[in-house]
Amino acid sequence: MIKLRKTVLDFDKTIQYFKEHIDAKVILSEAVLHEINFKNGHFFTLLPENAFFEKIYEFNYGGILSNPDPKIIRKRFYGKEFIGCEIATIDEYLNEHLFNLLKKNPKISCVFSDYNSSYKKSNYLKLNSAYVLHKNDEVYFLIKNKALTNENLLKIIKQVGIFWYMLGILTEGLEIKKHELDNSTLFSIINNTKLIFTEAYDGEGYIFWEKEGSDFFSN
Repeated sequence: MIKLRKTVLDFDKTIQYFKEHIDAKVILSEAVLHEINFKNGHFFTLLPENAFFEKIYEFNYGGILSNPDPKIIRKRFYGKEFIGCEIATIDEYLNEHLFNLLKKNPKISCVFSDYNSSYKKSNYLKLNSAYVLHKNDEVYFLIKNKALTNENLLKIIKQVGIFWYMLGILTEGLEIKKHELDNSTLFSIINNTKLIFTEAYDGEGYIFWEKEGSDFFSN
C-alpha cells in the first residue's frame, strides 16, 4: 500500500472548514463543537508523496491527488449512458490503518455519525462488527476490535461520508451496555476523545484533529 506523509496544518487556516464539516446539528457533533477545545491539539492531513501539496489548503476542492490512470466508469440512467472517472481517494489506507489500530488497541473505539440513515426506518447498514447507537432517529456506528473485519469497516467509511459532513472519532475506554446514546455514553465519548476526522478535498482525503499527547498516525 502507498505510503502517506503526515503534514501538520496551520490551525487558523483549518479550523473554520473543520468545524463546518463536522456540524450537522446532531447530538454528537453539537457535543464535539461545544466541549472540545481544539487548541488542545493540532490538525493534520495524510497525502502521498506525489500529491499536489500546493493545494493543501484548498479543502473544498478535489484534484489534490495525482491520478494518472483513472478507472473509467460507465453507468446508464434513464436509458442514457454516462461516462466518468473514478476519483482517487485515501479511503483504503484509512481503512487499513484504523483496522490495524483497533485490532492492536482493545481500549480504543471508533465512532461514526451516519447522517443519512434513520433508526426508526431501520435503513442503516447492519453489520455484525458494528454496534449501532441511536439518539432518537440519529444513527451512530460504534466499532471496536471484537469481530471487526476489514471489509465491513471500509463499507462504513464509504457509507458515512457525504460531501458537506463527516464525523469520525477515536475515543478510549468506552463501555456500551445499551443501544441508546444517553448522556453518560455521550460524556464518555467526548471526555476521552483522542482524534476527530472529517472528509476534505472533495472526498479525496481527510483532515484530522489529534489531541496533544496522542499519536495514532505516525510517519
